[in-house]
Amino acid sequence: MALENLILAFEVASFYGSIFFAIIIFVILWLKEDKKLLLLFVLDFAIISGIVYGLKFFIRAPRPNFTGELPFYETSFPSGHSARAFFYSVILSQRFRGLFQYLLYLLAILTAIGRIVTAEHFPIDVFVGSIIGFGVSWFSIKYQNKILKLSKIF
Repeated sequence: MALENLILAFEVASFYGSIFFAIIIFVILWLKEDKKLLLLFVLDFAIISGIVYGLKFFIRAPRPNFTGELPFYETSFPSGHSARAFFYSVILSQRFRGLFQYLLYLLAILTAIGRIVTAEHFPIDVFVGSIIGFGVSWFSIKYQNKILKLSKIF
């Protein structure tokens, strides 16, 4: 029973890394009227999705819990949930500080671990996914002034 509850907790935590959670973040940034961070969020989401699904398309690694043929977007490497969870944490921690910021990263870690515990991914999948999500969003925050300046050209 305890193992079932643990698995259920990790499945719930995985929602944080879902594509649907992006809608919640979009609405939060929209309501906070943070246009700069909203633009970086949309840009990062597109870049991270391109990298993750591009790698999934070319590598087509099977999931640990499935042996049949899957469409490329359902393959294992890299973990999209892990990439998005760390991306969301980096973006939201720009708006929310203190204890909440640490909770965001804890939730990202739990999401990544949960993908392994629920046999959706191998450890390398979540490691690479986490690096992609964290790296792209960290880079865009670090160079946001240059990125936002370029976006005005278009």
